[in-house]
Amino acid sequence: MSFYFYEHLRYPQVEELAKQDALILIPVGMLEEHGPHLPVSTDNIIASGVARLVAQRIGDHIPTIVMPCVFTGYHGQYLTKWGGSVTVRPESLYHYVYDMTDSLCKNGFRKFIFINAHGQNPAILEMVCRRITDAHNVIPALTYAMGMIGPRGAQIRTSSQGGAAGHACEIETSLVLALAPELVDMSQAKDETCPYRSAFHRGDLYPDQPAAARIYWSSFHLQKPQYGILGDATAATPEKGLELLNCIVETYERFAEEYYRFECECS
Repeated sequence: MSFYFYEHLRYPQVEELAKQDALILIPVGMLEEHGPHLPVSTDNIIASGVARLVAQRIGDHIPTIVMPCVFTGYHGQYLTKWGGSVTVRPESLYHYVYDMTDSLCKNGFRKFIFINAHGQNPAILEMVCRRITDAHNVIPALTYAMGMIGPRGAQIRTSSQGGAAGHACEIETSLVLALAPELVDMSQAKDETCPYRSAFHRGDLYPDQPAAARIYWSSFHLQKPQYGILGDATAATPEKGLELLNCIVETYERFAEEYYRFECECS
């Protein structure tokens, strides 16, 4: 069995895949600056690329459909300091993704994994998942692509603390170097290792010590980067990107196996 791109299906195929209880992967990204070295479509490249690789890995034993990428979402005004932003209101993203998922439920689908690659989407997407569960008695799963790297990321990265903070940094740049190297200009990569780090804001995806508490406060306002980078982009390599992608896909494969077997009993 192979995987399918939803937009390539004819309606009898859609109906048949719904009967087979196909798993739907929904990539969610953003159009925004990612430093002077990465394209504004970085989050879309990661979300869509990961979705495709995961589908290739699991499609021989789980009927799998990949949706078109939700190509832009919400971010705060701070990022408009640099060009490239195409943002929508949080309410617009919520209603768009809710209505899309609601439609898929009405077509008979019951299993959805959101593959999000934009740091300011999760709160909105979590509410979508909660409301879809209320309406349809299904449990969509919200995931963050870079969050699926796991502990191996700390061994793969080579930058100092604050160099892998998650936006156009060593990690994200390495992933794009592996997925779309022709769109990266490493001659423009900058080291913006995050200067603000404390017990309550570690400023790194892989802190050498855990944070004292789980607290949200804006990384951009704390770090005040000059070039729109949170971390050290100069440490990125395509080899690291391939290792990181392998970690991501392996984690998704394990989760997809567990998620697909689970039967919802919400009512």
